[in-house]
Amino acid sequence: MTKTPVPHFSGILGSAAYPIEAGRYRLIWSEICPWSQRIAILRRLLGLEDIISEGKVNPVITEQGWQFSLDEGQRDPVLDIDYLMAIYKQTDVNYLGRATIPVIVEVTTKKIVNNESQEIMLQLETNFSDFVKSDAPDLYPENLRADIDALNAILLEEINQGVYKMKNAKT
Repeated sequence: MTKTPVPHFSGILGSAAYPIEAGRYRLIWSEICPWSQRIAILRRLLGLEDIISEGKVNPVITEQGWQFSLDEGQRDPVLDIDYLMAIYKQTDVNYLGRATIPVIVEVTTKKIVNNESQEIMLQLETNFSDFVKSDAPDLYPENLRADIDALNAILLEEINQGVYKMKNAKT
């Protein structure tokens, strides 16, 4: 069975290195990716659209990887790149993996903070409380976190990884 790549970047939004500030971070995602969809939906439910900007890559991956062909000039207007791999290489010149989505990029340095969807979700839910809209649902209440984490582990393996299991099936 093929698994998704192990995340390479695991910075923590809300840590001393990555303080929570409006406009400091950018979510890069695509509607074709179930991991990306989760983050985009959460961002909207929490009302973080004005806090974390978004860039969307084309849902069709080219030979050079995820491309910002949906934007004018086929470049991300904030990060000034045409392919997502450019940010991976700006963050780590020795990076040898694929450029994956979703990814959170620090706008000021144009470097990746985190590219693991579950970690990003938890950080948005727990570390952006000062920016969450007043009527946002509490999707990660303290008293249910252990149960939610256990269910998320099942969903990851059985649903999200199911896409890759089908893609790589031989029969």
